Amino acid sequence: MFLANFIEEYLPFYDQIDAFINSTLDLDGYISQFFTFIDGLDAVTLVLGVLLAGLIFIMGTFELLKKLSKLIIVVGILVGLYLLYSNGALDSLIG
Repeated sequence: MFLANFIEEYLPFYDQIDAFINSTLDLDGYISQFFTFIDGLDAVTLVLGVLLAGLIFIMGTFELLKKLSKLIIVVGILVGLYLLYSNGALDSLIG
């Protein structure tokens, strides 16, 4: 309920945005089609689909962590070099 109260209080135009998105994308129709499709599948196919989706999610999470860790290391090195430069520690090397 907190989110609904927050949206009503701080986003007075939310109803217009919601109506525009629903009229443009027809999300209710897509969700209904998805559940109709899932209902028609047998148990083995559902289990395989869930396992495949879980595998893709886990692999994507590890790839994201790998890329973010590289980014954090690069930013840390750049910040360290900037701090050394701004404090004058690199003046003897640069000239």
